[in-house]
Amino acid sequence: MLLWCDDCLANVQMFTPSQAAQVAGVTTRAIYRQIEQARIHFIEDTSGFVLVCSRSLKVALKP
Repeated sequence: MLLWCDDCLANVQMFTPSQAAQVAGVTTRAIYRQIEQARIHFIEDTSGFVLVCSRSLKVALKP
């Protein structure tokens, strides 16, 4: 789904952490570590539901 990422200042594809992990070929926990280290942009609603910015995920995956 396309949603606004405040860090990218653009509408970007957003993934659930599980989807992001599948795309990246890592565990969901690894995605949360990237979020905690501010390497991946994310949004979180008031109920705690997290969506990951695909643009920042691509950047984080670059060697």
